Amino acid sequence: MIEIGRFGDFNDSRINPTIKLPLPHEITKEDVIEFENHFPEKYPKIYQLLHETTKFYETYFGDLINTIAREKRKMVFETPNRVNLTYEYELEGSENLNDSAYYLFNTRDRLSWLTIHVDKKQVAIVSRIRVLKLLKPIISDELKELSKATNREENDILEELYELSDGKPCFIHCKANVKSIELSYYDSVQYDNVKINEGCGFITPIVEKRIDYTYRTLAPVSNCWFYVRSPKDFNICVNDIVDKNENKANIERSKSQDLEIQSMVIKGKKQRQNIHFSITVTVPSGLKCWYYSIYAFSILAILFALVLIFVHCFYTEPILWIEQLIKNAGKGWFAIVAALITTRGWLMHESHAYNRLSKCFTAFVVLLLMEAFVLAGLHEKRIIDSNENIPLPKMKRNTVDMDSISHWGIPMLGSFNVTDSSICNFQTKVCNDNK
Repeated sequence: MIEIGRFGDFNDSRINPTIKLPLPHEITKEDVIEFENHFPEKYPKIYQLLHETTKFYETYFGDLINTIAREKRKMVFETPNRVNLTYEYELEGSENLNDSAYYLFNTRDRLSWLTIHVDKKQVAIVSRIRVLKLLKPIISDELKELSKATNREENDILEELYELSDGKPCFIHCKANVKSIELSYYDSVQYDNVKINEGCGFITPIVEKRIDYTYRTLAPVSNCWFYVRSPKDFNICVNDIVDKNENKANIERSKSQDLEIQSMVIKGKKQRQNIHFSITVTVPSGLKCWYYSIYAFSILAILFALVLIFVHCFYTEPILWIEQLIKNAGKGWFAIVAALITTRGWLMHESHAYNRLSKCFTAFVVLLLMEAFVLAGLHEKRIIDSNENIPLPKMKRNTVDMDSISHWGIPMLGSFNVTDSSICNFQTKVCNDNK
């Protein structure tokens, strides 16, 4: 089964699908419609901030990112569900930068454990208050007009615009002659509303991943290196997806590709590139073949045991070859249980991809052990029933003349009836007494 998800949107430029405008506190529904229709014409910068947030910051705060000449992205999977992302940027022509705060990227998702280094020195992210101070001069004229139109304070509107914008910008402090910027964070596979799965969980219980990842370059002309490493004991496959409305990216892949590492170079263009990748995390074919073989063989063994139990209970007269199978089935069932327990031990290192398969193996062990005990009990019951139905032989009665054995020195007269076994016991006792 393949589970479909995505990684977080890092610096993705899009049109905000749920744009909201700062409205006056007291306004009718008719006035709201008129206000929204004229808003883009009256306040174009504010509308761009809300409608295309990433493009707005790149347009008015792009001094730093425009000096990026090359970038590298390294994606290292810790598990099939979690990844460590490292971005490295090499700058050229940063001599004109001042000691100030500069825009670096925009994100709509929280970046876990984000760290940023400038020339190998860690720097802090500019605070929200500082970003509002940098943003206010850009839209100050429109902000004053909007304040009069809505009868609200400028600072209140500014804070609302920051919250309503599509994503949150990241600003950092930089000086002149910056040579490199490096940032890293952790990301997990995300699902929009409901998980989307391909395949049947019963037929293919191993959960593999197909992850959508959008690669958008920070600078318009930079060459980009993209490196992906699979999680331990998994394979990786990276394919680029070409939309009809987008030009195909010029991607040069490494000739020495293997199943655990994918490396490629994205050739730069005059405009920023937006490349969609489909990253598939799969189980190696050899391991998958073994897991599915044990899985299928266990199901067949469970069904076969049920057939043997049904045939034994349905037919009153024993069937020789069925009884022979019941007699010898226990050894085979215990061998399958041993294989299941051993294989399940291999699955303990990963709790997501093999979670469903591990639960199935546990259930199979319980069912097979129960069936093995039932089959052993049926065999013993058949043996007991067979012994009870065997007729006992009739003992022959004989008359023994006690006078005929008087030469043994035993003073007995008359005769009595005894069985053959009694005679044998009697003769044995007499012989032992004479000795």
